[in-house]
This record gives sequence, C-alpha cells and structure tokens, in this order.
Amino acid sequence: MHDGVSATEARKRAVALLGRTGIIEPGKRVNSYPHQLSGGQRQRAMIAMALVCRPRLLLADEPTTALDVTIRAQIVDLLLELQRDEADKRGMAVLLITHDLNLVRHFAQRIAVMERGVLVESGTVEQVFESPQHPYTQRLLASRPERTVVPVLPISPVLLEARDVSVDFRTKLPGFNGWFRSGRFRAVADASVSVRQGETLGIVGESGSGKSTLAMALLGLQRTAHGEIEFQGRALGSYRSAEQTALRSNMQVVFQDPFSSLSPRQTIERIVWRCIARR
Repeated sequence: MHDGVSATEARKRAVALLGRTGIIEPGKRVNSYPHQLSGGQRQRAMIAMALVCRPRLLLADEPTTALDVTIRAQIVDLLLELQRDEADKRGMAVLLITHDLNLVRHFAQRIAVMERGVLVESGTVEQVFESPQHPYTQRLLASRPERTVVPVLPISPVLLEARDVSVDFRTKLPGFNGWFRSGRFRAVADASVSVRQGETLGIVGESGSGKSTLAMALLGLQRTAHGEIEFQGRALGSYRSAEQTALRSNMQVVFQDPFSSLSPRQTIERIVWRCIARR
C-alpha cells in the first residue's frame, strides 16, 4: 500500500472499495483470481485499484466499456462522489477518455473531440452538443445507429432451442471440509431459449449474471448440469468428433474479450485464414 497502512487495514479498504464499485460479495471476490471474474468484474477491480489511494488526477481510459447500464451509473456516481468529497479539499480531477457520447454528456463539464491524432474541437459540453462546429463532431453526434426491426414470420424454422439448461461450477469449501469435497455454484439455472431463422434474440443482464456462461453452453463449449440443447433439430451431444467441424462452421462466436481470445503466436492473417481453411 502506498498509504503505509497495515495489511489488515489494506484488506478492509480493498473490500469496501470493491463493494462501492458494484462487485457482489466483495469479501469473497477479493480472494478470486482475475480469470475467475467476468469481464465487467475485472474492469471494476481495475477501477477500485486506481481509486484506492485517492489520487488527485484520474485518467479513465474507457472505464465503463464492459459494464452494464446499472453498474455504469454506479461507477459514474462513485467518481462524482469522490470529486465532491468534502474531506479532500483538493478535489479529484478526471480526464475521461471514451467513445461514449452519452457518458460524456452526463459526466463532464468540458469536452475535446479528437480525430486522427488532432484535437479538432473543444468547449463546454453544452456548446459542443448543441452547436458542433467541426464536420467530424457533427458526424459523431449524428452517428447513433437506427434500425427498423421487422418481426420474424411464425413459419420461420427454429434454429436453436434450449430447454431447462443449468450450469454449475465447483467452488472451494472453507476450512476442513474443503479438503475432501467441493461446493457448487449455479451460474445458470433452468434457462430456456429459442431462436428462429433470421431472428435476433437479445440476452440482457448485469455483469456476472450468467450471460456469457449461457452462451458458451449453447455453443457446446461449456458442460451443463442438466438440460437439452438442439441446433437445427439435432441435440448437440449427438455430434461425433468427425462432425464437429461442420457444426462449428454453422455456429460461430464473437468473444467478449479479444485480448484473451486471439492467439499472440499467430498473425491476424493466419487466424482468419485458418477459419476459412476449416470450412
């Protein structure tokens, strides 16, 4: 600790700050390794690490990218609270780096717009949002995606169907019991989903709610405790090893964290080429 406090006090402060950043059961999660946390939980831990010593200047580079809407609001409120902290008369300054225009609008007093390494426009948030001067700023403010959602026909065939899918993870029991048996954490409980051809199904929930675990189970990449999963009318468990390549060609995934998903030993060309060569 840079503050020179004891290990006991440092742990208490770490647990308290993890809780303030929105991590559930911070007293338990403080003993977890990064790979045991979701992407949003890891980002909250990074925020807690930056705030623990109460810095005078905080450079926040995309601090809420992996967070859901409710936790994002909590993080923004936390940063604002630290800035207004009466116990610290200095007041913390924040340099917020983000592509989230809505976050800037509700958090910052001033905004600077950058294009290709050049600051092309700056001013108060009200000035820039209400009367943008530079063409790039005007394009940014007009770039909100829009889509006309067309209902899927009832006769469209069901492509993916899952019934009562549950996923469990082993956990270490405290004390003497942990030597002989493991506990169980249910990450997904009795989930049933159905996706028709041409349909988009949005699965929404807070970080750590089980969204990614459910997706991995639907792909057949995560063992399930019970439940049935069918793709194009056929159970995933019935595919033999020789048929896995054809299955993977028809079920693809965009992972949440590209840094841990792409092999550092291969070029992007080879990674993409291997996907093409396997078809």
